[in-house]
Amino acid sequence: MKKKILLPFIFLLYACPNEIESLDQCNLQNRIANINGLSTITPLQSTYSIGDEVLFSLSVPSENNYFGNVLDIRQNILNQTARLESGIDNLFKGNDVTVIKGEYNMISDDLDRMYLLYNFENNSYELIVKIKFLKPDNYSLNVRNEKIFFIGNPICNAYIINTTVAGHNEDFLINFTVQ
Repeated sequence: MKKKILLPFIFLLYACPNEIESLDQCNLQNRIANINGLSTITPLQSTYSIGDEVLFSLSVPSENNYFGNVLDIRQNILNQTARLESGIDNLFKGNDVTVIKGEYNMISDDLDRMYLLYNFENNSYELIVKIKFLKPDNYSLNVRNEKIFFIGNPICNAYIINTTVAGHNEDFLINFTVQ
C-alpha cells in the first residue's frame, strides 16, 4: 500500500518542481531564443520629475518563430503564465507601482517576482506595469540579462527567451534621473 502512495508523490516531485533552477537538468538548447528589445519603458527619457509616470511593457505573442519554427508556446506548455527575471527591480522600489496586466509580487526588499499572463483575446503573454516616481534618484538599470521563462509540465517542457529593454546603451544600461 505504501508503494502506491509513494510512487505518485515521487513522480510529482520530479514532474512539477517550482524553481527555475530545476531547468538545469534539462537539455533546452533548441528552446532558448535571443530576441532583443521585447520590453519597453515609455516614455523613455533622460530626466523625469517626481510625479511623472512611465509604463514598463512586455508582450510576447504565443505563436511565433523565435525558436526557429512557427510554434505556439501556450499550446505546447499548457501554462498561462511566464516568469520574468529582469534587472529593472530598483525601478519599483520606493515608487508607486500599479499592475495593469500581469502580476508583480514584492516578496522582500531583495526579491521581486514578475509574471506575464496569457491574454486569450490577442494570443499573447503580457505584462504592463505603471510606475509613478515618488522620490528623486539616479537610476541605472542593467537590462542585459532579462529572461522570460515559459515552463510547462513536465519541467523540461520549457522555453526561455533572453531579451533586453529597448533603448539601452552599449553597456546594456538604461540611465535616467528623477528630480
